[in-house]
Amino acid sequence: MSVAVPLDLCPTCGYAMDRATCVRDETVVPKVGHFTICLSCAALLRFDAGMQHVVAGADDIAELDDDDIVTIGRARRMIRERGPLTTKRTMVIA
Repeated sequence: MSVAVPLDLCPTCGYAMDRATCVRDETVVPKVGHFTICLSCAALLRFDAGMQHVVAGADDIAELDDDDIVTIGRARRMIRERGPLTTKRTMVIA
């Protein structure tokens, strides 16, 4: 199940995003600090204090556990192989 998040543009590609789905538990609601992936360009992002998308930095990535890194890597690879989208969606990894 996807949930509404404030409309925002991917800071990497400009893709419009207004929904999020947790890949591990569809009942999770995105919160400040959660990681997210742009489904158009595969940028690894986080939700900031205003629930806007910001590019995840090296310090952010260091917080991820091995399972998250594998999950994110697979998702980003699939997105890149598929290519850019024309609709707006995003996925969150809590």
